[in-house]
Amino acid sequence: EGFMPRCGGPPAGERATSLAISFFMPYVTMHEVNMKLFGSFGYFHTVGLASFFLCWIGLLIGELGTQYASYVGWTFFTIFCAWMAAIRIKARGAWDIYGWALEDFFACYVMWPFAASQMQLHCRHNPECVNDPLAEPDDRFLDYPMAGSDVKTREVPMMMEVPQYVQQVPMQPEPSIPQFTFVQQPAMTPYVDRSMQGQPAFMDPSMQGQPVMMPAQPQYGSYPIAAPGYGNMWAAQA
Repeated sequence: EGFMPRCGGPPAGERATSLAISFFMPYVTMHEVNMKLFGSFGYFHTVGLASFFLCWIGLLIGELGTQYASYVGWTFFTIFCAWMAAIRIKARGAWDIYGWALEDFFACYVMWPFAASQMQLHCRHNPECVNDPLAEPDDRFLDYPMAGSDVKTREVPMMMEVPQYVQQVPMQPEPSIPQFTFVQQPAMTPYVDRSMQGQPAFMDPSMQGQPVMMPAQPQYGSYPIAAPGYGNMWAAQA
């Protein structure tokens, strides 16, 4: 609490006084915040916080004469902290402070005097809310002040149009399709049975040309003989 930031803030004496009051009467420091956030309805929140806080203290003392009274007292203290966390969430929305609901509940449950003092000093030294706390939750997005209210609304900066840069990609020529040329192969010599050697070979009617005459080849048994000038005719026909 003795730290003074370079950006300024409340003096150390004011912070110490606010923290001391928050230890014993946190509902007193929270009353200033309730009136700022809820208007005349803030009295309801102040009385509610005071009731649960004082019942917690009373039931802890009542444990001396009544067994399990402190259990009920700690239940009241949890309700007090949850109520205080709800007010802290409301304050975050009013002053547009970054945070999380679970973080607010943890701070109010573990460090409730510091949380109450922080909210009081922030409300006291930053009286102008960024968003109207009395407006509906969705009205702050409409960006207009309420009638008869001196609360200033935040001006949302306009987004600048970012130029779109399009990279010009050169057109690639389409790949040419290879052209295949079909060459007609010469007709194969028709197969002629060895027993028909020396006889006219009957061709298919669709084939053009004269019948092929196969000269007789000398035979040795059932195997042809490679005669000079003829070659191995049997192997060629096979």
